[in-house]
Amino acid sequence: MANILLIDDSMLARNLLRLILENAGYTICGEAPNGKEGLEKYKQLKPDLVFCDIMMDEMNGLECMRAILSVNPDANVVILTSVGDELHLDEAIKSGAKGFFKKPVVPVDLLKITEKLIGMPASETTLSYKKLMEKRAWEKGIEGKPLLDFFDAFRQINGFELDDPKSDVQFLKENTAQITIAVRALLSAKMPTLISEQLMDVFQGLVS
Repeated sequence: MANILLIDDSMLARNLLRLILENAGYTICGEAPNGKEGLEKYKQLKPDLVFCDIMMDEMNGLECMRAILSVNPDANVVILTSVGDELHLDEAIKSGAKGFFKKPVVPVDLLKITEKLIGMPASETTLSYKKLMEKRAWEKGIEGKPLLDFFDAFRQINGFELDDPKSDVQFLKENTAQITIAVRALLSAKMPTLISEQLMDVFQGLVS
């Protein structure tokens, strides 16, 4: 299973990356608040992919990336930048970065480069229907309250959660149409029609 290391002096940024990646099924093996600790974590954990901020104390992201590449020339390091850091991007790419993102990170773009560099996350067959719903919704850029509203509507209609054992493949196949109609009705007043329809498409695809 592929592992990912997060190196960023912002706990908020690390938490956001962890949330996006773990919801998609990837494994975060470690975190570090600066380049010096990040390098030690890399040596210890030997992750398959590193997301590394540029501006950090003790050892900045470019220094950390170069040190990681001296340990493993084939390391996958993706650089994260904030507003004002753009001047460092060319240097990062020339030094061996496999890609870069400007904060705030767009979930869909983050997952695309992650899949490109280390492949798909854990098999979807190992995920509960709720986790699978979250993963596929994240891939469409849907997160937060719309997903919570969907899960709440599903529970109201069926009397149990989407990840309850009762929500097995037979139940969903036999009731997809009825659940879709009922959930759509409950969601109509809570979110734009486009988002509601995207969620319905994701739900209908769970057992397709």
